[in-house]
Amino acid sequence: MLKKSLLATLLVTASLPAWALDLEPGLWGQVIESDAGNGEALQKFSRQECLTEEDAKDPEAAFRRDFSDAGFTDVEFAQNRNTVNATAFNTSGDQDVEMKITLIKHSDKHTSSTTEVISSSTSTTTFESRWIEEDC
Repeated sequence: MLKKSLLATLLVTASLPAWALDLEPGLWGQVIESDAGNGEALQKFSRQECLTEEDAKDPEAAFRRDFSDAGFTDVEFAQNRNTVNATAFNTSGDQDVEMKITLIKHSDKHTSSTTEVISSSTSTTTFESRWIEEDC
């Protein structure tokens, strides 16, 4: 169950950069580093994600939808200037999972975030996201 939760974390966090931060819709590149929470070596990989105009128009709805789709409830979030903090819980599986996210907007084309997943072990994933181009 924890591996599914880690995958859900990646999916949820990938959609987070739109939330209330007036970011550019389009293609975003991400560099992701994760410790997987089990003492294994740090994993680093890259991917691209499309931020649609629809999600950019109503980022809070996109944020809540993605958490809900991943099985997380009791979602709380707050924004202070260029920083969004979010917490959510998933108690539907074999283990309870808590997720804490801090996202920082450096510009409308650059964000960074840290996601901490707390369960029987704790894993930390960082995302460095940069806008690439308008077309996805």
